[in-house]
Amino acid sequence: MNFLPWSVVITTALLAGCQLNPTRTDNDDSTTLADLLDSSDTLDLPDPQGFYDPFSDPRFAIPAPRITATTAPVPADEPAPSDTPTPAASVWSDLVTRYQLGPLPANIDVQGQWRSAGRNPQLLTDFLGRGRLWMYHIALDIERRGMPGELALLPYVESGFKLTARSYRGAAGPWQLMPATATGLGLTRDRSCDERLDVIRSTDAALDYLETLVARFDGDWLLAIAAYNSGPGRVSKAIKANRSRGLATDFWSLRLPAETRKYIPRLLALAEIVKNPGAFDVTLPALPPRHTFETIELTRAVDLELLARWSDSSVETIRLLNPCFRAYSTPDRVANVVVPLGTADNILSQLASTPADQLATVSDYLVRSGDTLSAIAVRFDTSVADLRNRNGLTSNRIRIGQRLVVGAPAPSAVTGYVVRPGDSLWSIARAYGTTVSALQAINNVGRYLKVGQSISLPAVN
Repeated sequence: MNFLPWSVVITTALLAGCQLNPTRTDNDDSTTLADLLDSSDTLDLPDPQGFYDPFSDPRFAIPAPRITATTAPVPADEPAPSDTPTPAASVWSDLVTRYQLGPLPANIDVQGQWRSAGRNPQLLTDFLGRGRLWMYHIALDIERRGMPGELALLPYVESGFKLTARSYRGAAGPWQLMPATATGLGLTRDRSCDERLDVIRSTDAALDYLETLVARFDGDWLLAIAAYNSGPGRVSKAIKANRSRGLATDFWSLRLPAETRKYIPRLLALAEIVKNPGAFDVTLPALPPRHTFETIELTRAVDLELLARWSDSSVETIRLLNPCFRAYSTPDRVANVVVPLGTADNILSQLASTPADQLATVSDYLVRSGDTLSAIAVRFDTSVADLRNRNGLTSNRIRIGQRLVVGAPAPSAVTGYVVRPGDSLWSIARAYGTTVSALQAINNVGRYLKVGQSISLPAVN
């Protein structure tokens, strides 16, 4: 039997059993991936360690709350959330109906959670907008598992929802998973992809881990979340110490690291903002009530430029959807690739008709002692400009041990073209059957062109 080296998996089908049914409006139903990307968050906030803490950033403005946390405990006989959810006005409100963690105790300074943040609600709206592409998927997974809705906000507290965030301790991705934890949860980390940065895979792994932790701590979600942050061993040790002294063993009574003591109040504080945005002058960003992407399964390397061309998008979009990829091609093994919704069929059709030796023309090279960029270009029959463009280099300086993406040589130029209003490198490349990188290489240009600029076009067979 002959097997195709790829298959399509519609992401919505993976969670077909989920019941999240937010009320849809005409505008919501027409939301596309392009809409989300066009309006996506572009905040470039300080990130010295690759880790962004939104609550300590002095430029991140959250107004002082107008409400006071209640001291009333959650009644022991309060009914559990229904297995059959009721329609909600949005993904946000559906999450709120699934809150299970309870309010902040009165002795926690609610206002203090945002004291250093300033007073600009729009920044918080933009901050929450970072997850607009993925929140529906995360909400579906959390609902399917019957987990607290507040957990959908953990990526904001963990990483500021920066998909490529890395901490100085080695944690990475939106859920900030440590290397050993990720490996134990079945995530792949190799030279071609770090699945901790893959939102779909890392979300599944993080929620698996949280389910394991809550079982270990007898259903106490606050202890489970604390263990997610500081490690289950540390929380167990704190519980044992309190028991030996005859003290309470709930989260609020334990002696835990300062970071962990702040961690849960921050999560509950953000949950309170989502629950009562008007009390903080915050407008929650609109979220699409459905997926705007789908996944295909590949079994060999394929250039991202090809996927971008076949999905009528861009390499930047493919990389945004697949931040785990470390090169300009997919891994040379079985891997799931996220693509814009409605493009999978065309991609599969193009894959079936493209010779295997034309699917991946890029590879990587480890810089050795004595190497120069020009020498590497000669070795791989390419150009210095192409190497710089492929690797995002701003100069010809390279270092030993650096990994460079290398590829096929840039074609020779045979004709010229004058840039017109509305042109872009991508539109010109599509019109003349070439690639953006080829145009950049032979013209020694960056990402942008000027109207009236003359550029060379590569030869096309």
